[in-house]
Order: sequence, then structure tokens, then C-alpha cells
Amino acid sequence: MSDEKITYEDKSSENQEKTTPNNTNQQSISNNSDVTKKPKSTTTILLVIIAILVTFLITSIAVGGGIYLWLNYDSAGQSTEITSKKDHDKQTTDKTEQKDDNSSDKKTPDKTDNDKNKDDNKDNQSDNTNKQPTLTSIDNTWNLYTNYKHGFSIKIPKKVYEYSGSSCNWDGESYRPVGGIVPFKVFEDEHVLFAGEYYYKLGGETIQDYVSYFSECNRVDTNLAIINSDDYWQSHWELVFADAADDAQLETFIKNRYGAGCDLGDKTATGQSGVFDVVVKGDNLPLDQTACPINYVTTIKYNSNTGKVISWHMGQAINFYGDENYTEFYDSDMADSFKFLD
Repeated sequence: MSDEKITYEDKSSENQEKTTPNNTNQQSISNNSDVTKKPKSTTTILLVIIAILVTFLITSIAVGGGIYLWLNYDSAGQSTEITSKKDHDKQTTDKTEQKDDNSSDKKTPDKTDNDKNKDDNKDNQSDNTNKQPTLTSIDNTWNLYTNYKHGFSIKIPKKVYEYSGSSCNWDGESYRPVGGIVPFKVFEDEHVLFAGEYYYKLGGETIQDYVSYFSECNRVDTNLAIINSDDYWQSHWELVFADAADDAQLETFIKNRYGAGCDLGDKTATGQSGVFDVVVKGDNLPLDQTACPINYVTTIKYNSNTGKVISWHMGQAINFYGDENYTEFYDSDMADSFKFLD
């Protein structure tokens, strides 16, 4: 803003006479000029004060704004730094937890249904191995024998006819055996044996004119020791067990059980999946020369699923009859009922 300028008109041409002689008017004009200049000084001072105030305000605003920005920047920087550190720590913690979770998952992966089924089968096999054999009635004639340790079941008669089994008869000179029906029993050790529960044995023998006479007749309750003795001649089956992972091991079993000259013959599939009836192949030499002396019926059952072998001798004749007339017999029905447990 500029100072106000006062302009005076030159009236000398019109008032020459007034200007020269009239000092009073000049003084008045001079005085009027001074009066007119007072507002000029006051205005200037006000303008200066206003300028100072404006400058102060502008400076204050500038300085204050700078301080505000600096404080905000510093605070924001610290806040950002803290937030970033927290985010970093959180991310690190999350990664560590995720790593631990992944590590835990690797150590103990979830089991598939197949794995669970396998585990269940193993548990069942373990439980079955420890289970005691069972004898379950089928009807008036048959029981079902189940052996969990060796993994098989077979149908066996409840009673059999024993030619020397019911009692003895005194004929006046000697005791003579009397055939009869006796209970059928199972005997177990490392093998499984089927035989009559008891029989009668003659004793006190004397011989006259090539004729034997017996003064005694005693009941003998069958047990494993008696069955395994050399003087036990009663009919029985003895089931033996072995492991054979393949045909080579199966043939080794045959040679050990039947003779070095015996080989693995045909394997015929049965109605049970993976189970075969096995034939022993001989060397076709006479009995007095052969290294495979088999002149009787034998049975070999092989389970290729589990590598289990079960074998027994059926003999040269029928072992187990159901009546004294020998019209009812059980051997073939027993053999046909044999099954490996699943």
C-alpha cells in the first residue's frame, strides 16, 4: 500500500493579489497542509502493525506447521516401525506355527481307510491267535471245530464207533473187547489230533495152542502221551502245520514230511479263493527202493494267501465210522468241510 499524495492547484494567476499581501491565508494553507498530513502518519503506523501481525501469523503458521509435520512424521515413523515389527513378529510366529503343524503332520499323517483296515486286520489276527479253540454244535451228528491259532475250521462227529471202545466181555476163559459208540475228542499240542475219548485195553495175556487169553480188561482214557506212544493203534487223525511262502518252500515241506524222493505235484484250486489241494509226486520206485514211501491216502491243504500248510494222513482205510455195521462213515465229509479262516 502507497502513501496518499495531496495535490495543490496553482491559483497564482487568479489570486496574485491575495497571495502576496495576505500572510494569514498562507499560514492557514500551511496549517491546513499539516492537518491533512496527520492521517498519513497514523495510517502508516497501522499498516506496519498489521504487516507485523500478518508476518507473525504467517511465521507462526509456518513454524507450527513444520513442527506438526515433524511430530507427525516422527510419530508415524515410530508407529510404522512398531507396526512393521509386530507384523514381522506375527508373520514369523505364524510361519513357525505352520512349520510345526506341517512337521507334526509329517510325523503323524492321517491314516487312510486302507491303513485303518490293515491295522484292523493285524489286530484281528493278533486277537485270533490268542483265542482258544471252539467246538460248536451243528446238529445231532456234527460239531464245528475252529482253531484260531492255526487258522482253520473243520467239521467233526460228536461220536464214533470204536471196535474196542464200549466194554469187555468175559466168555468164561478170557476177556474179549466189545465195540461201541464213544465220544469223539480233540487233543491239542503243536499239532491237533482227533480220536475217540477212550477205549478198552486187554491185559494179562497167556497163550495156549497159539490162542491168546486175557485175564484183564481196562479202560484207557485217551491223552496225548498215549496217542504218541508206539502201542496206540486206535484210529485217529493228526494235523500238522507249516509255513510255505512259495512253491519251493512247499516242496521242501513235502520232502521233509514224506521223503527226499517226493516232489510237489499238482495243485488243484478249491472252492476257497487262494486255497489248493496239493498232490505229492512220487519217484515211481518200488516200496523197498523208493525215497517217497507213500502207500496210503494223505491230505495237504495250502493257503497261498497266508503261506500256511496243513496236512494229515487219512490212512489206507476209513478211520471214523458212525455205526457198528460200518455203513456210516465220516472221513470224506470231514475233509470236505475243512476251511482256512479268513
